[in-house]
Amino acid sequence: MAARITYRNRLARVLYFFPFQLLWLQLKKNHLLLFFWLILFGIATKNVAVKFGVPDLMLYPEYLGESGPTAFFILGFSLGGFIMAFNIYTYILHAFRFPFLATISRPFAKFCINNFIIPFLFVAVYMRYSIDYQMRNEFLGGWEITMNMAAFLVGQSFFIIIALFYFFGTNKDIYKLTGKTEEELLAMRKKKIREKPSVRSKSKWYLTRSFKREWRVDTYLRTPFSVSLARPSYHYDKETIRSVFAQNHINATFFELVVIASFLIIGSFRENEIFVIPAMATTFLMFTMFLMLLSIFISWLRSWTFTILIVVFLLVNYSSTRYEWARIENHAYGLNYEVEPVPYNRTVIDSLRNDAANLQNDINHTIELLNNWRLRNMAGTTARNRKPKLVLLNTSGGGSRAAMWTYRVMQYHDSLLNGALMQRAAVITGSSGGMIGAAYARQLYMDYTEQEEPYYMHTQHMREIGSDVLNPILFSLATNDFFIRYQQFELEEGLIYTKDRSTSFERQLNQNTGGRLNKKLRDYRDAEFRGEIPMMIFSPTIIDDSRRLMIGAQPLSYLVQNKPFGKMNHKPITENVEFGRLFAEQGADNIGFLSVLRMNATFPYVMPSVSMPSEPKIQVMDAGLRDNFGLRNTLQFMAAFRNWISTNTSGVVIVHIRDKEKDFETEQQSDLSIIQSLINPLGSVYGNFTKVQDYTHDQMLQYTSLYFDHPVDVVSFELFYDTEQPISLSWHLTSLEKKNIKRSVHHPKNAESTKRLRALLAQ
Repeated sequence: MAARITYRNRLARVLYFFPFQLLWLQLKKNHLLLFFWLILFGIATKNVAVKFGVPDLMLYPEYLGESGPTAFFILGFSLGGFIMAFNIYTYILHAFRFPFLATISRPFAKFCINNFIIPFLFVAVYMRYSIDYQMRNEFLGGWEITMNMAAFLVGQSFFIIIALFYFFGTNKDIYKLTGKTEEELLAMRKKKIREKPSVRSKSKWYLTRSFKREWRVDTYLRTPFSVSLARPSYHYDKETIRSVFAQNHINATFFELVVIASFLIIGSFRENEIFVIPAMATTFLMFTMFLMLLSIFISWLRSWTFTILIVVFLLVNYSSTRYEWARIENHAYGLNYEVEPVPYNRTVIDSLRNDAANLQNDINHTIELLNNWRLRNMAGTTARNRKPKLVLLNTSGGGSRAAMWTYRVMQYHDSLLNGALMQRAAVITGSSGGMIGAAYARQLYMDYTEQEEPYYMHTQHMREIGSDVLNPILFSLATNDFFIRYQQFELEEGLIYTKDRSTSFERQLNQNTGGRLNKKLRDYRDAEFRGEIPMMIFSPTIIDDSRRLMIGAQPLSYLVQNKPFGKMNHKPITENVEFGRLFAEQGADNIGFLSVLRMNATFPYVMPSVSMPSEPKIQVMDAGLRDNFGLRNTLQFMAAFRNWISTNTSGVVIVHIRDKEKDFETEQQSDLSIIQSLINPLGSVYGNFTKVQDYTHDQMLQYTSLYFDHPVDVVSFELFYDTEQPISLSWHLTSLEKKNIKRSVHHPKNAESTKRLRALLAQ
């Protein structure tokens, strides 16, 4: 007669249910894994990185420019890889705490089944939010959503099944490993106890796990839908049980090495767009590779793992400053890094600023350029003595949203004004994505000059500038930049560069824009000089000293000059450095235009800062660090040519294209918690970064009015969007974000600005 199961026994079987024990284990000991899961849960629930649009990338992935079942399948497949890495990592670190596993068939598979709680919760939460996102943001129907979710689950299951098939064929339990029955193993155990050898036998290095902290398990999931009692293991030889886990660990290590090698091999084909997977799939891939590498090290190094990794990191860090092979640098394509680097010091910088001959030559050159601009704007008018308005166009940074918004504003107003905006514009300046959108509009204007239909009549260009750039950046980051950057390419004879995510950025941007921007900076020199297109001025930030590197197809020493004029008497330090003259011997004239756009838009960490061929080396990155809107360059240009402007124009129109509203309401903050009090000072500095620049720019405009006695009109076009549905600061835009950008030009405030601009240019 079977023994009666008491209430206490039933409760124990629930409390010591293996899935619950594994959950307690994660909460108690696996804080690193929990950190990864918390990040993923935060992204899926739109609580992490919302400003940068990361949740959109997860909830509605994009592959080859389209979202659909294929993209969801790849995302699910990548998540399956992360789930298996999570299981392998936990198994290698903690399986020895559950010795009963060695006594059941297919121990690792059973472990994965029981370690389901956190992955299952994440998949459920993700699907709930993804379905809601597809309904509310993408307006998909039930069938489309069902197909996407089915593809996601199939992809996830596919990777897990592949992994489990491998472990089914390689992992052994205690009976398969020893080739003995339970009775034979019990007899061996009793015999070993009776013998009690006086000299302890030497254990193999991989059999060193202790069972002193064994966790109790009464029940476990034998299959996803059946529960079994855990078999006691105290009567088995401990060394034999260790052998089972060691054999499983070695198999897991081999599997992880194969997976990591496969990912790296795929990464070598990243220039083929077929291999560029969705951005969040790449994030899963990065997490997977990190966990797999860490579990490999732990499997072999055990308690020495983190000590050895720290020592290795310090050695690599030390080597990176002394040995070329360990140095990680990103270069501007077209510059020559093999010739002698230019000295970068105060003497050299000041000599460029104080060169009076260069200054006068550049002023004369630019006045001739402006005269050409004036002739083009006077030609064909009935009133030939009427002076035109000089348009100076400023555009803000902000990734793809700024690029698409800038292009949209320029395209829309050129369509209303029959191309007059681009024709009247003499200078375009700004930062980051806005300058990319402006550069594309300018290039299209230049290409379509002789065509019957100008660029602003073609709607496909809006789609092109709003196309994804983020996926190839992150894919390169995961499969190449985090490891050995072994691939190189030769731009032209003698100019060899290492491939990294910056290469991917330029290649994808070039592909999105139909190869139109794949030029040298110098290729625009003649067209700018003839006044056929506006000149563009770039000013990426030198992060070593916060100076600005002034880049343009024309000489720009007048923007470097900051000596006081009038009755002002003081000694200013040099703020701006002219790129063309500083790096003349290193091929400044040969730099690629795409690299200039990249240098001006290098957002921290998303893309690496660019090393320049100088001694000591300087690094440059996003122009928005110093001037996100380009107004400093504009006001310096106006100051340098104020006499010509007063004589030859009827005034200046500063067209200000912003990727966010200027006016704002101060956010109401409740009582701050301790953590918020610690974070708030730094957070407010970053959060109010552009607001501080706005305050400064308004003051600069006010001071300009004291010496500039010619009419100046500032016309702003701002990107308006619902705060509940912000447009992400990213190199990826969703379909809804693109629609909001496109229609924002019709916002009442922008419509009023359009009316003002038309009236000003009609004067």
